[in-house]
Amino acid sequence: MKKILFIAVVTCSVVFSSCVKNNSCQNVSPASEETNIKQFASTHSITATKDTSGLYYQILDSGSSLKPNLLSTVYATYTARHLNYSIFDQQTTPAKFPLSAVIAGWQIGLPLVGKGGHILLIVPSAFGFGCSGSGPIGQNEILYFDITVTDIQ
Repeated sequence: MKKILFIAVVTCSVVFSSCVKNNSCQNVSPASEETNIKQFASTHSITATKDTSGLYYQILDSGSSLKPNLLSTVYATYTARHLNYSIFDQQTTPAKFPLSAVIAGWQIGLPLVGKGGHILLIVPSAFGFGCSGSGPIGQNEILYFDITVTDIQ
């Protein structure tokens, strides 16, 4: 199941209009998921900050001043979890990916830290996989990531 995040995002657009599994599914707004996100953060002692987009994050280590942008190639280790805290993907050796090819939640969150940075992201479904879901990720599912940026090119 490695790199499921990267493969699915490359094949689906950010709005997931071409990858909808269920035509009756409607993408939901980050605001409508805020209660669930705050409850998850509280339960797991995450002191999350809300980005203007609706993404929640906690910077554990800001890393260096070299920060990625959409043109960057990023190397990162991560653990990806459902809100029930079960792991659906994990990369313990650095994965290499263009920042432009991953889910919007990562595109918003990773530029907040530099090389060596460590960040927790609670990603509203609209910035994850929306109605499309992907493998073990359900439709309109909020996701949680623990990410360390190991290098940026």
